[in-house]
Amino acid sequence: MRRSSFVKVKGCDCSSNNWTQIPIEDPYLQEISKLAVKIHNSSAQDNLEYDGIYESWYKKLNDNTLEYRFLLKGINYLGRVKNYEAIVHDDIGATQKNTKLQYNLST
Repeated sequence: MRRSSFVKVKGCDCSSNNWTQIPIEDPYLQEISKLAVKIHNSSAQDNLEYDGIYESWYKKLNDNTLEYRFLLKGINYLGRVKNYEAIVHDDIGATQKNTKLQYNLST
């Protein structure tokens, strides 16, 4: 990854003017959303398969931190597609990766 990320899944009110919708095709967005699934699998001892982003937003928290919100699809061990959201704090100036994930699957 080109930046360090703090990954946390939580609820988000994106109706606020602070959030800006962004295209999901960006390779960096794909990379950090896949990281959210990987961290979930590691911390929850789960085996979700990443199936892609279907919506994404960002907002600037300060000069060095962006926050991304992803609506993602993952395939569970039964082959069912589940939806979830991930909030990724991207510390632009950081040199080390700090990751933490709290995961709530929403369907």
